[in-house]
Amino acid sequence: MVASLGCFYTRGRYAGYDWFASSVFLLMFGDSERTLTFLQRFSSLLVSAFLWLPRLHISSHLPSDTAVSGIHPVYFCSAHYVEMLLKAEVPLVFSAFRMSGFTPSQMCQHWLTQCFWNYLNWLDICHFIATCILLGPDYQIYMCISVFKHLQQDILLHTQTKDLQVFLKCPSAIFQQTTKQRLVLCSLMLPSN
Repeated sequence: MVASLGCFYTRGRYAGYDWFASSVFLLMFGDSERTLTFLQRFSSLLVSAFLWLPRLHISSHLPSDTAVSGIHPVYFCSAHYVEMLLKAEVPLVFSAFRMSGFTPSQMCQHWLTQCFWNYLNWLDICHFIATCILLGPDYQIYMCISVFKHLQQDILLHTQTKDLQVFLKCPSAIFQQTTKQRLVLCSLMLPSN
């Protein structure tokens, strides 16, 4: 299957692991033909640029200086929105990140790159992927903010103990929040019509 996906990777190898393609492979019950068909069709949708990070990272459509930088183009876009929304929705958490010396968008990028593997259970990973495909890529940002909101008290505590980054990379923290809880928090962040 990896050789078949070579059509998407035109500028060499992706430095990380393709968590999204692996997730789709598992969603398709290990059927590589169905996985390849889905990924080929999915690659034409805008949302694929946000969910399937390796595909866009080395796309022939990116300027070479962007591709060489090693920073995913989605990070440029989503980092601003994560910071802006977190400051508006959960200002104490935003301040805690500033005091701890790293940004919330770095943590979100870590989670999103892995499709929340090691942080959510399999059903919640499936819900995350489906939510972002059906409701739009902005739900990635809403999901991250809802996790920060859910963990607010723990984040404040771990800022004081100076181990916030270690805590947020620990899978057990997020695992306790259900998809329903995350979606309720996401709906509260949506702009009013």
